[in-house]
Amino acid sequence: MAVSGNCAPWPTSRWWPNWSPWPPRAREQGLVEKLRGTADTLGHRDVHTPLGVAAPVLVPDWADGDLLVGPAEATMLVDVKTVVTLADPRRVAGWCWQILAYTWLDSLDLHRIRSVGLYLARHGVLVAWSARTLAGALLGDNNPGRVDQARREFVEVATQVIRGKGGVLPIA
Repeated sequence: MAVSGNCAPWPTSRWWPNWSPWPPRAREQGLVEKLRGTADTLGHRDVHTPLGVAAPVLVPDWADGDLLVGPAEATMLVDVKTVVTLADPRRVAGWCWQILAYTWLDSLDLHRIRSVGLYLARHGVLVAWSARTLAGALLGDNNPGRVDQARREFVEVATQVIRGKGGVLPIA
């Protein structure tokens, strides 16, 4: 096979015997299977069932997620990060607050987001929490009443800001 210009041959077993689109750690952890979440206990999946949604719109022109995966009755919102290091805890906390805010912006529960995760692409690692667990950790209070109150207050303020700028929340 001749290669011209800057084109490289498509990765095949002939050219790259161990080629996979997933980093080794992701394969070892069964990441694809975790993200799919639609397989039965034997690992079989209905090919007509979508694996999820790329770039789900939570609030038009305001909040687009990276991935929404899993069974329709309980999805996981995943934010993909391509960073080399996690050395700055403020940065990581900001990502966690953002993914929680995106979850809370689904105020009509259209996406049924029950868990959230950060996929660290360079490392092939998915770190995931239930949405309520992450909220409790970020708020420093796991009391369900306090978490629900914080969510209501956030949605109220976000709705005012988004509508004030011509946006729509909640979306239907």
